[in-house]
Amino acid sequence: MSVDTKMNADAKHAGRGSRPSGRRAQDVLRDAVAAGENVRKNYDASTARALYLATVLGAWHAVIGIGKIVSGVLGTSLFACVNGLYTLFMGASRLVTATGAVRGGSGSSRRYARVAGIMLTVASLFYVAYAAWSFFHPSREYQRTAAFAIVAFTFLEIGLNVRHLIQTRGAKTAIEKALRIISLASSLIALSLTQEAFLSLLGFPHSPTADACIRCLAGLIAASLGAHVVLRARPGSSTAHGWK
Repeated sequence: MSVDTKMNADAKHAGRGSRPSGRRAQDVLRDAVAAGENVRKNYDASTARALYLATVLGAWHAVIGIGKIVSGVLGTSLFACVNGLYTLFMGASRLVTATGAVRGGSGSSRRYARVAGIMLTVASLFYVAYAAWSFFHPSREYQRTAAFAIVAFTFLEIGLNVRHLIQTRGAKTAIEKALRIISLASSLIALSLTQEAFLSLLGFPHSPTADACIRCLAGLIAASLGAHVVLRARPGSSTAHGWK
């Protein structure tokens, strides 16, 4: 076989290999455009914006959750790892809720709000269980570098949540309200980690028992918020005050 013939054969083989990846990229782009058109067709501008923000926030919280877990591993802090898993799960709940609502259309708002409420309640109850366990197994002081990383990640998370609450203050549907409540609950859980890591960073003494109490309280409030969403979005419940 001549060199030219071999080169032509290799070029054809490479072309065939590159087509599937190019086709996949086109499919992803086509699906994204179709999803955008579906949102604009089925939802008003306010809800469409809330779903877009939920998708972006879900991705951000996945990154933040991984960052917390890494910081916890470096600082040998089980609490930071658990908090990171909670953040990761809340990011997943946003993505599941938003993508489900996009596919299901406007009639699925209450159903996916209920899904969000269930995920929030389950995650918060697991967090409360860990907080109760930490009464008997208090966490150690953080290393300075790990404490700084944890404070940075939690402040970023709280900032994103607060911004989301401000941007969606005119919530009109069940899905919007559920996503707002997820942001509120996530901020409460993040605060319980922030105060502990911040005190460690500054070198101030703090009580492990008090820390465990704060975690339990934050987890119980978050679980109550999740239960509230489930009850308000259940079939047959009132659609007053925007829960529709």
